[in-house]
Amino acid sequence: MLRFGGLVGLSHSVEQTGREKAPRCWVPDRLAARVAVGSGMEVEDSIAKAMSKQVTSGTIPLLYVLFQYPMLSQTFVRNEVHGLRELGATVDVVSIERGDSVHIDADWAGDFRLLGRPRLRRAILDHIWFAVRHPRSYRRYLFAVARLRDYWRLALQRLPTEARRLRSACRPHVCHTHFAWDTASPAAYLSRLLDVPASVTVHANDIYVANQRALRTRLDHFDRVVTVCNFNVGLLSGMGVSSIGDGDVEVVPCGVDVPDGSTPDPASPRPEIVSVGRLVDKKGFDSLIRAIALVREQLPHVGAMIVGEGPERPVLNELIAELGLEDNVTLVGAKSHGATLELIERAKVFCLASQRARDGDCDALPVVIREAMVRGVPVISTRVAGIPETIDEEVGWLVDPRSPAQLAHAITSALCDDEERVRRGLAARARVLRQWTVEDQATGILRVFHQLSSSASR
Repeated sequence: MLRFGGLVGLSHSVEQTGREKAPRCWVPDRLAARVAVGSGMEVEDSIAKAMSKQVTSGTIPLLYVLFQYPMLSQTFVRNEVHGLRELGATVDVVSIERGDSVHIDADWAGDFRLLGRPRLRRAILDHIWFAVRHPRSYRRYLFAVARLRDYWRLALQRLPTEARRLRSACRPHVCHTHFAWDTASPAAYLSRLLDVPASVTVHANDIYVANQRALRTRLDHFDRVVTVCNFNVGLLSGMGVSSIGDGDVEVVPCGVDVPDGSTPDPASPRPEIVSVGRLVDKKGFDSLIRAIALVREQLPHVGAMIVGEGPERPVLNELIAELGLEDNVTLVGAKSHGATLELIERAKVFCLASQRARDGDCDALPVVIREAMVRGVPVISTRVAGIPETIDEEVGWLVDPRSPAQLAHAITSALCDDEERVRRGLAARARVLRQWTVEDQATGILRVFHQLSSSASR
């Protein structure tokens, strides 16, 4: 599928979240005021042209449509947006619902806005406007909504007003989203109203436990599918999703910020082992706790801190009590992104015992592994999905999933050999710096966007 793109910027939003800022696309205030977002007022052609002239060179303007932003468990999305902006891209981030504002600093999240909620009369007028002014786009949008039926009420009530707002100001070259759940469909709908290509990055749960027929149908509405590891390419190929639109599935690995080298607070805890993730089956915290019980036989004072919250907390607490590990394992709950990274940096080893959950879900390649690596902390993890694409015996230790005995052996080896632990930690940092920084991720996804934009403009 090819669609025709135009120029884009950001309109001033009716509901802004995050840092206050001037409208993007370098639009002068006197022009931005004329956009009158939320009022439905027509924008004169001369104003739209003046706005378009503000984009003269550099990277293409982009629209990210996300279900919830920011999310503590999805730092890779923020990293991607931040990296694109650092490269000079204009990125309009629209969140359908509110994200996590408790554990995430607004400055770190960056600029974003919530999708507007127009009144019924405004929504009807915008439907009519599209039917009259852009009948082809409107038909393709209605067809997509009728075929997918995901979030159809939202699609009918809120998206035409948003699309008209963007068309009246400056139009994005590409509309992108993350995850192939049904929440991705609004991005596909919006791209049709805007006549621009749509792309999606798929990760783990959204493809591992999805209904394959429904997944193929949803992905067929995107011009390009991106994923985070080669393991997923093989999985998608087995589902019949080896190529989408005019190109193959692209791999853009998730990158991480490089620490500034500042010294952590000496008064903060110095854990030997740190593990991070939602307290759910696929993270393998039960295997880690059982492994600590085995390690304690040789290292009685071994200590592990598990950062995160989730439905498995009561079960894990019971397991800790059952094994008598109250002095060895601590469930510290959810922490801010910064506080979590500081704990990782102070650890001797980072351990994530990922495993396939009983419902088939598993991690693809947790970004927190690379967060540890870039801090020079060696990683102990499992042979699950794309993890072996990052971890090997040169930079850490790999064991089989659901194997507390193997995990205990790796932990003991790491803690008892300071020289080898430090060597692997330094090798891990070097590997990340070579290929998995935020800049690497942004450059990779920007290449995909340029390909889509170029194809659409032919």
